[in-house]
Formats: sequence, C-alpha cells, structure tokens
Amino acid sequence: MVGAQVRQKTGTKALNMLVTFLSEMIEADELKVKSCCAGAASYHRGNRGTGAQTLQSQFVRRWEPILSDFERSRVVRQRAGLSD
Repeated sequence: MVGAQVRQKTGTKALNMLVTFLSEMIEADELKVKSCCAGAASYHRGNRGTGAQTLQSQFVRRWEPILSDFERSRVVRQRAGLSD
C-alpha cells in the first residue's frame, strides 16, 4: 500500500508541475488547464482498453478551446509587434 501512495503523490506532483508549465507557456488560466488535465486523466482511468484513438480525441476536444485562445492571443501579439 505504501508504494501505491508514493506513486499517487508523485503522479499528483507531476500533474501539478505540468499544469503550471502549460499555464505559463500558453498563458491560459491555470484552473482551466487543471480542469482539462484532470478530465483527460479521469477519462483515461474510466475507459482503459477503449483505444488510444478514443483517448486522443477526448483530450483534443478538451484542449482545443485553450489552444485556440493561445493561437488568437499569439496572432494579436504579433500584429501589435509584441512578439518575435
């Protein structure tokens, strides 16, 4: 049981690091990023064995709005001369 708890804590720490990294990189709301990550992880746990393609489509569907926001903000920054 101790090994499982260590793995869970390590996984949670890794997920939190990923959320922070993604939030900073794509300038998205951290709560929105965390929600998408948790949703994808939850979907994966509940649907093991249904195939990687199903998981991928679910993940893309959850991330698409955040990535679209990022792309729009990047274009706006470029037009304003604020980015490289």
